[in-house]
Amino acid sequence: MKKLVLLFCLFIFLVGCRNNQVFSDYQSVEKTGWHKKKKLVFVYQNGKEDQTVDIYLGFRHNENYPYSNLNLRSEVSQNGKILTQETLVDIPLAEPDGTWIGKGMGRIKEIKVPFKQKVELKSNGKYIFALWQAMRTDTLKGVEDMSLMIEKSK
Repeated sequence: MKKLVLLFCLFIFLVGCRNNQVFSDYQSVEKTGWHKKKKLVFVYQNGKEDQTVDIYLGFRHNENYPYSNLNLRSEVSQNGKILTQETLVDIPLAEPDGTWIGKGMGRIKEIKVPFKQKVELKSNGKYIFALWQAMRTDTLKGVEDMSLMIEKSK
């Protein structure tokens, strides 16, 4: 019985620590690779209140990923109006010695990086975030998925 109570308390603690996250979505990439014309689209519908948020990108890759970084293009729109168009984002994935940055054991590594900080989201706004790879290859191998997370700013 003590173990059950301890597990319940641990669960409540872990859930309580994540209450600042307001959105999280993953988009998988085809096993054949991520083609440069394939946009990954994330849609977030803001509620009835204006919010100040921090936006993060997550990237998961396997040992077949051939580069030490990831270049992305991004486009953000709100209620059909483009806010930012084709912004370039560079995500470092490895140290200069080739050691992968990020978490994970085995063949898959995951990294979470800041994308936009202290962003004002208007109430009842539908936000669309589009991401596509901007590397020097048509089809990028070794990519598992991308994620977009929105958290309340601290």
